[in-house]
Amino acid sequence: MLWSAALIVALPFLVAVYRKLESLALLLAEVSVQPAKAGRFTRAIRSAISGLIPIVAMFGVFLLVAALSGGILPPFGLMVGVLLCALLLLTVLWR
Repeated sequence: MLWSAALIVALPFLVAVYRKLESLALLLAEVSVQPAKAGRFTRAIRSAISGLIPIVAMFGVFLLVAALSGGILPPFGLMVGVLLCALLLLTVLWR
């Protein structure tokens, strides 16, 4: 129960971190990929960079959150069940 409340409280901050990471990734992709060197692949490379950076960084953030909240996390089996239910709900509501 405590874990769920902590997750709900932390969720807006995690969303804000993700949005900031998206903005940072777009800036890094724009600065790092030069059209003179990338040629016709400039847009594809920038898109790949701007999509990959937030995913990798959020994986690190989730690992950090899991490490810091290890004392209040539910048992592993229950946590996997809850995450699978959340994933199922996300896929149903996504469409």
